[in-house]
Order: sequence, then C-alpha cells, then structure tokens
Amino acid sequence: MIDRKIFDEMFEKIPMGVFILDNEGYFKFVNPMACELTGYSVNELIGMNRSDLLPDKVKEDAENVFDSLKDGVSSRYKLYYQKKSGEIRKWGIKTIRISDEINVAITEDITEYENLVAENTKYLNRLKLAGEAGKVGSWEFDVKSGIFWRSEEAMRQFTGQSIEASCTLEDIDKYLVKKGSLKKSIDLMLKTGKNANKEFEICAEDGLRKTLKTYGHIVKENDEIIKIIGATVDITELKQVQTQITEDKNRFQEYLDIAEVIMLVIDNNGFVKMINRKGCEVLGYDEIDIVGKSWVDNFIPIYLKDKIAKVHSDNLFDELIVNQEVENPVITKDGSSKLIHWKNTIIKDSEGVVIGSLSSGEDVTEKRLIEKALAQSEASLKKAEIITKSGHFEKDFTTNVNNWSNGMYIMLGYDSKSFEINEDREKELFTPKALRKLEAAYHTAIRGNKEFEIEVEAITKGKEIITILIIGLIETDGKKPVKVLASCQNITGRKAHVDHIEYISYHDQLTGLYNRRFLEEEFNRLDVPRNYPFAVIMADVNGLKLANDTFGHAEGDQMLINTAEVLKQAVRSDDIIARVGGDEFMILLPKIEQPHINKILGRILEFSKGFQTTMLPLSVALGSSVKENKDLSRDEVFKKAEDNMYKNKLHEVSSRRSEAIKIISDTLYEKNKREEEHSERVSNISVLIGSAAGMSRPELNELKTLGLMHDIGKIAVKEELLNKPSALTEEEYENIKKHPEAGFRILSTSNDMADLADYVLAHHERWDGKGYPRGLEGEEIPYLSRIISIAEAYDAMTSKNPYRKPLAPRKAYLEIRKYSGSQFDPVLSKLFLQEVWPDLI
Repeated sequence: MIDRKIFDEMFEKIPMGVFILDNEGYFKFVNPMACELTGYSVNELIGMNRSDLLPDKVKEDAENVFDSLKDGVSSRYKLYYQKKSGEIRKWGIKTIRISDEINVAITEDITEYENLVAENTKYLNRLKLAGEAGKVGSWEFDVKSGIFWRSEEAMRQFTGQSIEASCTLEDIDKYLVKKGSLKKSIDLMLKTGKNANKEFEICAEDGLRKTLKTYGHIVKENDEIIKIIGATVDITELKQVQTQITEDKNRFQEYLDIAEVIMLVIDNNGFVKMINRKGCEVLGYDEIDIVGKSWVDNFIPIYLKDKIAKVHSDNLFDELIVNQEVENPVITKDGSSKLIHWKNTIIKDSEGVVIGSLSSGEDVTEKRLIEKALAQSEASLKKAEIITKSGHFEKDFTTNVNNWSNGMYIMLGYDSKSFEINEDREKELFTPKALRKLEAAYHTAIRGNKEFEIEVEAITKGKEIITILIIGLIETDGKKPVKVLASCQNITGRKAHVDHIEYISYHDQLTGLYNRRFLEEEFNRLDVPRNYPFAVIMADVNGLKLANDTFGHAEGDQMLINTAEVLKQAVRSDDIIARVGGDEFMILLPKIEQPHINKILGRILEFSKGFQTTMLPLSVALGSSVKENKDLSRDEVFKKAEDNMYKNKLHEVSSRRSEAIKIISDTLYEKNKREEEHSERVSNISVLIGSAAGMSRPELNELKTLGLMHDIGKIAVKEELLNKPSALTEEEYENIKKHPEAGFRILSTSNDMADLADYVLAHHERWDGKGYPRGLEGEEIPYLSRIISIAEAYDAMTSKNPYRKPLAPRKAYLEIRKYSGSQFDPVLSKLFLQEVWPDLI
C-alpha cells in the first residue's frame, strides 16, 4: 500500500490546479497551482464557492455542467474564469464526482493556446484569400528531400496548369528561359543564409513568355536551414508597362532637354516628378537629386516656403493656374539664390482630374539685377539730396543767374522749383552774415586754388535757422571767373551732435557735473600762482554699495544725484565740481583761504542732513588739501585730499552702517508685517533651543539678534514674491534663494554685525549638503545657523502663509523628525523635539 505522504506530495506538486469541492460547490482543499492560477491564497480559496470564480455571463451555463456530473464519471470541458485581479482567463477542466459530497476538478489555463489556434485559423484563411485575390502563388522547397511544392496559383504561373503538384528543381528548370537560374538562387540562399528575391523569365506549356518575381524566406530549425518558403507574382504586364513608360519618358525628356527654359512638373503633394536639363543646370544638381524631392522644402527659401506651398495647393484645388505668370527665388546647390520667371498651368489625367502642375521657367536673375540697379540709380539721384539733406547750385557770374537743384529747395522747406533764385531771394534765404561770408569765400578761391569750404546760416520757410556746409569750385575761362559750382548740406543736426559729443566727453551723464577728464584739464589750467592758495575737496558717498545691493541701482543713482545737488548749493559759483568715480566727487576751489574752506565743508555736511529723499540717509565723507605754491604736483594734492577723506570716513562709517542696517530692517518690516512677526518667532524659538543646548547668556543674546536679522536679505526681494498667494515658479524661487547672500552683504558692512553675516549666509544650508548658497555639509555649517534652520522651518510650517494653510504642531513635529539627519542637525533636531517642542504647543 502506497504511503499517504506520496499522495500529499503529488497533490502539492502536480503542475495543474486541483480543487476538491463539496456537493454544493464549496472548496474544501486546493493545491498551490490552484492558488497561482486564481491569484488567491489557500486561506482565501478554502470556503469560497466555485461560482465566485466565474464571470456573471457564464455562471448559469457552468452550473448546468456541474449538475450533469455523475458519480465516478469524469467530464472534460472548457470554461471562462475570473482571477482575483479581475482578469478573465480560460480553463480546460476535467472533473470527476467521487461521491454525493466530494468532487474533484483538475484545471489548466489554456487562454494563450486558444488565442493562438484562433489566430492561426484566421491567418490561414486570410493567406488563401490573398493568394486568390492578388494572383500570388506560394511555394515551399524542402532542403533535405529536394521536393518543390507549389500552390495552384504558383503552378499556373510556372506551367500554365492549375493543379497543385510537387516536383524537383529540375522539373521547373525546363520552363525557365535562363536554365539553372532558380537553382543558382536557392544555392546562394543556402550558402549565405539570407532571404532573397529575384525575377525569372518563364516559357509556359501554353507557349506564353512571362516574367515572375519570386520572394524566398529561409526557415531554420536548431540553427539549420530546413526549408525555403516563398511567393511568386506575375509581373509580365507591369514590366511591359514600365518599359513603355521608360521609352516614352526618354523620348519626352529628349524634347524637354532641347528647350532653353526650365521645364518642371510637380505633383499634387508638391514633389518633383520631372525636370529637364536646363532646370538641372540652373539649380546645379543632377536630375536624380531633384526628382522625388519636395520642391518647397528643398529649393525654396525658408521665408517663402509656407506662402509657395499654400499658393500651389490652393491653385491645384481650385484649378486656378492656367497660363499663370509669377516670379520667385529658388535655392541652388551652392546655397545661392536665383530669381525665376515662371509660366504655370495645371495637368489633368484622362478623366479630367488635376494631378499636378507644369511650369516653364526663365532665369531672370541678372536681368532683374540690372533693372533694379538702373531703377535704384535713378531713385538715388532723385533721393540722395533729400536723404543727405543736401543740394547743389550753380551761379553764372556773367549773367548773375542762379540754378538750384530740387534738394536746395527741399532743404529750406520749399516745394522744388517753386520760385526763381535772384539777389532779393538770396537775401530772404540767407542771413546778411552768411552772404558776406559767401562773397568773401568766392574772392579767396578766385585768388587761390579756386576751391572753398565754408559754413553759413540759412533761413527756412518756417523761419528756422539752419547751418549749411558749402563746398564749392570756381570755374574760369582761363583769365576770369565764369561760374561757381557748389554742393550744400544741412549740417545742423551734425553740428548739434558734435556739440553733444563734446558735452558728454566732459560731463557725467548721471549728475550733469563735469567728469575727471575735464577736472584734470581745469586743474592744469588753474594751477598758476595767481590762484594760490588752490584747494581741493574730495567727497565720498557713504553706503552707496549698500543702497545698490539693498534697494537697487535706481536708489543708489538718486543718492548720487542728491549729493551733486548738495555740492552745487554749498560751493561758490565759480568752483569746479566733478564726479570722478562711482561714489567719489572732487571740487576745485581757486583763490581760497582755510577758514572759507571749513565753511564750505560745514555747509556740505549740513545740507546733506536736510536732503533726505532716499531710503538710506544721505551721508558724505569729506577731505581737503591746499596747494600754496608750485612745489606740490597735481597727483600729490589729489592724494592728500583723498587720504584726509578716508580718515573721516573710517571715523564715521561704523555707526552710520549700523544705523543703515536698522533702517533696512525697519523698511522690510514696514513693507511686510508678516516678516517681522516671523523673525520675532524664529528669534524666540532659537533662544529656547540655545537654552536647551546650554548656551551662555552672551551667546543667547547673539542668537536672539541673529533670529531677528536672519531674513534681512529679503529687502532685496520683490514684495509681490513675498506675498504671492500661489506656489512660486522655478525662476521666482531662484530669486528668493538669493536672500541669504543679500543679507550677508548688508550685515558685512557693519563691524557690529560682521559675525552675524556668516550665520545669515548659512541659515539655508542642509546637514546633507544639499542646501544653498554654498552647499555646506554637516558641521561645516555654523552652529547658530543650524539652530536658526530648525526654528525657521518649524515657524514656516506652523504659521499662515499666502500660498498655504499652517500645519498642525504635531504634523510639523513629524516633518522635523522626518528630515532629521538630512535637512537638520540630528542632535539639535532631537533636542528641539524632546525639550523645546512640548513648550510650543
């Protein structure tokens, strides 16, 4: 008797699903393969009813099958079932009823097999229909036996008979015009292992010659070629038509190539169907490089492609191009452009359907260039005087007759040839001084080399005074002057431009003061004993860089403009003021004593205090030096004034910068109350963390100040970004990420705040090195910055923001814990969660 364990092992390992059911269809036992087929576990299947695995549409039929089972009789059937995932599959099932209470079902998934059988049946039917409809014969050559099997259609094509038959290659060879060619092709396929196709000429039993095209496909088994299967198509009529078409095309091409114009045929899709020799010459391509290509995409300039394509399409659709003439450029092989004059018409087939366009084209590039040059030359002659604001005149000294060109009239605002020029008219059109200068120029030229060049003032129709440059030549008869020929040009604008250039070469564009170049030249001019004592004052605007970095260059520019106004009000009217650097001004004061210098220095400082139109208060550092005699050079005087200015600047700069930083923070809080509240909360939370960490009182005071100042750099961020109600774009976020650097620059200007600057710069660094702006990692990040990072993150999460609702304290707690060791210092974040957070909720 076989051991029960063997049956259990067979039940477990049989590669089929085995279900043991009671008489009502409930599963009592199942094997592992049953679980794999259904997707359910053993515990899920035990107690499940067989109907639970059936799709609704097959349940009724399946129950009828189950009810028909008899004791001891096995039954086979196919049935759809539904897996746990919802996928519908198909089973092959063998069931047997053991007793009234026990049934066994052995199942196998046959879904893929059923699909394959169905698909193969469809394929074979399609293949047979395709052969019959398309006159395609099929064949098979068995390599081992040498037997050649042919379908009815293949038999008909080779022999003229329609019976299906098998034969050898020798049997087929007698029908081939070129004996042995089929065997040679098959041998080559067997040798190379590659599929092939070839054309054969056949002489069938009915005496007809035909051309067949045969396609062969290698079939392998275990990497060995066992057969070649293929298909044949009768292409006799196709070859005849192709031959006729080729002959007709060649004959037509000969006619076209004789023509000395471009002949071009384009089909409805815009592809070139034909082009003659002349067309190839013009484009620089061989015919093979043009035919079959899109005309617009390959031979039309980019800027005209859409227009030409649309016109071609519209004309073909509406049948508009009948003897149409147009011109457009084409692109040649060397990339140059040629202008073609086209005569276009449409082409229709025998049924009157438009199938393309026929165009003859003439290369008119050179012709149009010559015409254009002539037209431009004529237009230039007419317009040159207007464009250059010039004109010409002649004056006959014998008859005293003047002849003016159109440009002369237009230059003075009159219609051309609107009046005759005489002495009375000249007096109306030129100032008396101009007429005298002109007369003097004539006499000088007559006595000299007969040429002259002068500038005179004329009066326009609108009573405007303009400056005219006259370049003339006196003609003589060998003894005495006969006439004057002159070219005139309105140089009023040029003269003004020259004056402007001269102005900007000596002036500062922002303030309107003189520049360093002018000041140095003036110093050299004024550096004479009669101007001694000769004083120099150097002025430097305090906090200009801070204003630029914080409030933008417009704010800094306004500070410079204000400084210029203060200096102009404080000095004497004849003193020379210049802007000599970005934030530096210099004043030259000739003939001045020290008491008066001190009064001017005092006025500058006093006027600065009352001239406050910028965010930061106007403050100027001053220094002076005096030249009593020739012993001191210019550079030495300048250097002494600059040194004195820097001494004064160092004395005042620290307190003023601390004051400026307070103004900046107050400005930020005035613009955005939420930032002030945020900074206070971050400061308080940071102090709690510092206390828990055992920091000293001075350290806690520094931490408190850092918390208040950590976001001072946001003064440089646009207010609308700080208050944006939606999520920031990537570009906007990059803008906001610059605020630690801005804060660093602001605080670095003050000795009192310099230490805090480094902490502010690093307060958005991350423990894992993925923060900004420097990507510091771990303990590279300053200790106080790590504390601020936690405090700021917690406050940002639990406070109301324009773009999201605050998180509950518990949720923020979980976020801090989640990013401990990645964003936050793991020790400090643990300290915060354990000792500080409970006091915050």
